[in-house]
Amino acid sequence: MKNKFAYINLLALAFAVTSCTKTEQPTPETGTDQRVALATTANAPVPNTISTIAGQRYTSGSTKLDGPALSARFNFPTGLFSTESGILYVADTRNNAIRQILNGQVTTLTLAPNNYGETIHEPIYVGLQRIGTIHVICAVNQDGDPYSQSWIFGPTGEFVASQSDVYITRSSLAKDPYGDFFWTSVHMQILKHQAVTSEYIGKDPVTYDTSILPENDYHRGTAYRAMFVGYNKVKYLGVNNHMYKLTPSGVFARIYADLPLGNISCIITNKDSRTIYIAADGYIKKITDNKLTILAGPNANTPDGRDGVGLQADVHANSLVLAKNEGENTIYFTDTFTNTIRKLSLK
Repeated sequence: MKNKFAYINLLALAFAVTSCTKTEQPTPETGTDQRVALATTANAPVPNTISTIAGQRYTSGSTKLDGPALSARFNFPTGLFSTESGILYVADTRNNAIRQILNGQVTTLTLAPNNYGETIHEPIYVGLQRIGTIHVICAVNQDGDPYSQSWIFGPTGEFVASQSDVYITRSSLAKDPYGDFFWTSVHMQILKHQAVTSEYIGKDPVTYDTSILPENDYHRGTAYRAMFVGYNKVKYLGVNNHMYKLTPSGVFARIYADLPLGNISCIITNKDSRTIYIAADGYIKKITDNKLTILAGPNANTPDGRDGVGLQADVHANSLVLAKNEGENTIYFTDTFTNTIRKLSLK
């Protein structure tokens, strides 16, 4: 098993939605200013409130600990997945583990080794099918070259399939909204993350024209770090700081080229795909009506990982999930700076 995480690949890619017609500078969302919070009544919910739900900030000693959520410990949590009932799964990268958050408790999944005795190493994406099958993508680095792995496990953690690739980056797990499967990216290829044999994962590749991709978006070792499939069946894709969309009819185009998006690590949309939330350079941003606004993000003056309202908090977001069981009013996210799982209450 190769043992060095490809951090360059984790910081290099970007993601997409509808085309933009004018340049907009990102502005704080209404409700993120402290003055707005002070103007609300004591009992009224404050929009864009950040709170920590699992993990301990800046802990020393053991970096892996199960138990009550706020006493648990993570080490560089990256990927995040939420079931329809609200169970959270975390790719706990530097702990080489997949963690579960359920009823205020954190547990570690037991995942079997493959046929060669290898186990998951530095996972960065995780997903769970409704039938219980667990999907994991790991990205490591071997002598400066990308080396990636895909894994599939049964509902009780039994090994189903794994595949390794040298010089090619496997990236992203995007749940199909109409089918119980995931889409993934292998280099700039898009295909289903399904087992063909115990040593081969990937089927039904999507045919589309990649000629519009600039060289920096297509060189060896790149992949769509961010991918999301909306209920409109459009695939939203991102690599480096560029965003693209791929329609069901096969139209592939760059979008929001004039917006200062930053390096996007994740994208999600609401059900009608009219509002898009992205994690970019640690910020959580919203795109709606061709306008980019900042909901929360890093605080350069006091980087302490504190909770709070909007830009008064200190946020370093990596992956986002919209809580379907909470009326799309809550975004959960991983914070790699504080080693915690946090939530953004939108209303």
